[in-house]
Amino acid sequence: MAEQSLRATALAWERSPQFCAAEFLTVRQEVEKARFAVNAAGQRKVGGEEICVYVTTYSVAALKLVEWAESNVRGCSIPVQIVEQLKQAHSGTEKAKE
Repeated sequence: MAEQSLRATALAWERSPQFCAAEFLTVRQEVEKARFAVNAAGQRKVGGEEICVYVTTYSVAALKLVEWAESNVRGCSIPVQIVEQLKQAHSGTEKAKE
């Protein structure tokens, strides 16, 4: 009986690949939208305060992606190396904000 309970719990942690992909794409699209806004602002040569708003928005979106990946390592079978790469990329964004 306890073994069945453990299996049910383990299955609850695992998500379908379709669910994981859909959720990932939603979060990733937010990051891409923010990145394109930063690039467009740079091309328009906006002032420092305005570009800071765009970079901050991008940073928040990128952090959401990192947090999503961290919380879904097990359920969506995300390799830990991917999470580390996302963290490094986000760290670079944070440094650029300074």
